[in-house]
Amino acid sequence: MSAPTTPHLYRQALDHHKAGRLEDALALYQRLLAENPADGEWLAQAGLAACQAGQTAQGCAWLERAVKLAPDQIGVWLNLATVRYALGQGAASLAAADQALARLPGTGAERATALGARGRALIALGRLDAALAAYEQAATLEPGQPDYARAVALLQVQRQGPEAALPALERALALVPEDPVLQQYRGLALLDGDQPEAALAAFRRIEQASANGASTPPADALLGQGLALAALGQTDPARACCDRVLAAQPHHPGALNNRGLLSQRAEDYPAALADFREAVAHHPQFAEAWFNLALLELRLGDYEAGWAHYEWRWRRRPAPVLPGRPWRGDFSLAGKTLVLYAEQGYGDTLQFCRYLPQVVALGARVILRVPGPLVPLLRSLPGAPLVQGDDAPPPPGDAHCPLLSLPLALGRTRPEGGAPYLAPDPELSRSWAARLATSEKTGAERPLRIGLVWAGGERPQQPEARSINRRRNVPLALLAPLAQVPSPRPLHFISLQKGEAALAQLAQLDEASWPAPRPEDFSAFLTDFAQSAALVAQLDLVITVDTAVAHLAGALGRPVWIFNRRDHCWRWGEGEGPSPWYPTARLFRQSAPGDWPGVVARVATALEQWSRDQA
Repeated sequence: MSAPTTPHLYRQALDHHKAGRLEDALALYQRLLAENPADGEWLAQAGLAACQAGQTAQGCAWLERAVKLAPDQIGVWLNLATVRYALGQGAASLAAADQALARLPGTGAERATALGARGRALIALGRLDAALAAYEQAATLEPGQPDYARAVALLQVQRQGPEAALPALERALALVPEDPVLQQYRGLALLDGDQPEAALAAFRRIEQASANGASTPPADALLGQGLALAALGQTDPARACCDRVLAAQPHHPGALNNRGLLSQRAEDYPAALADFREAVAHHPQFAEAWFNLALLELRLGDYEAGWAHYEWRWRRRPAPVLPGRPWRGDFSLAGKTLVLYAEQGYGDTLQFCRYLPQVVALGARVILRVPGPLVPLLRSLPGAPLVQGDDAPPPPGDAHCPLLSLPLALGRTRPEGGAPYLAPDPELSRSWAARLATSEKTGAERPLRIGLVWAGGERPQQPEARSINRRRNVPLALLAPLAQVPSPRPLHFISLQKGEAALAQLAQLDEASWPAPRPEDFSAFLTDFAQSAALVAQLDLVITVDTAVAHLAGALGRPVWIFNRRDHCWRWGEGEGPSPWYPTARLFRQSAPGDWPGVVARVATALEQWSRDQA
């Protein structure tokens, strides 16, 4: 019998290859390459078969030889991009994809494939914006291809968050409706968008799909159901979702953390502490549980543990890059420059700047970096610090520390309520005194001046902040009973409110919802906190929700009554009455979630007595 000819061997190799008999195909490809190692087509087929057989490194070598011999083989460039990606060679994979794109027309499925390969390589290189652009182009060319739509959706989630990615998630789910990952992110997006009912349906769809496949529901889907039920106020069913996860995975970190938060909401603090502590005991790098444990410890007055554990917040978000080394009280500051910086909202900065004189007393030269609207006011702090806006270039320094780490650094284990520690500008105070006198046109006795704030700052890009605002804000019309309080002296209500949405409520007041005169609006003059401080200094009382103005009034030593939601911020402790942070503050807490009418009634009673005391 005569030996097979070369063309016959190649056909045999291809037949084995197509039939999936990869070892047989490779044996023949190797015989052919022994005859002619410079045949680009044989090299390309051998490289592909080797990769399919798991011999990735050999396959990559053959493919690279193939494109050197025949550089216009688009399919070989695409295979090479895939193999290089599998070998962890992101930059080389990207180069191969770009070689294919350079040889392809501007449309067509093959170009979409090359764009997908480019996007995959860019993800490996951490260039997510460029990867998103590549996949978006691929999805435009092949709108019915689920892989591209899915990649676009997941990249948008990673870059912008679930809520912003919701349209892309919906488009991808139209192609793969039972994809559990896409459905999970869709549920989270709906939660962020304040659509808990729709979110619950999305999470339950994942569970149903797993039941149809006779598999255990994914833990994330059950925890998502719990989040949605909690948002609907159904705490017990939400806790049951966590329990189901923990029954299958007794130390699941997310389930322990979420159940702890639910127990905290129900004011079962021992159970909440136990869950947070169990979570960190079994998952010692789980920053979210450490952070929640810290907040609860601070809320319950365990400041020593709380401040230490509160440092875990820096595992949840990146710390700013500043010159020098971090300081937490672990080395002397004598003769050194310390940069203190604001890290959260205006209220946090106003509350914790009280510690600055104690830092100055350690011999440090202090530079305080804060948001621009706070700069003029905070220059009144004792110790004459250098105060700069946080949009300025970082100054040179030996060390740096965030404001909310000062209690830990200074070894403070309880709140320090000394106030006032801020002072209004004298010239601005005189200006506001004159403006109010002109407005009131008083005779022998001026009215009692009461500042009002009914809504927190608007942060539309922060779902968590939106959720807090929904719980802490009070509709202005609900405060109307305060205007009806009998008083020996007239009551002059003055709006300290900022924000278009909240101020729109003021514009919509009429005599049916608020007896004339309605609160006077000076918001156009409140251009920064120095102006607000000068106005607050002229008031007899401030009544506010838990927002920056509460801290401003307290720091100025002015009487301030704070509307406190039931699930209040940790800093206010438990119960009603005085605040450990501000001697002039008084807390009025909801008796049940959402019960603002009850709070308003108690404040109205207190206001009547207070007005008599001022007579």
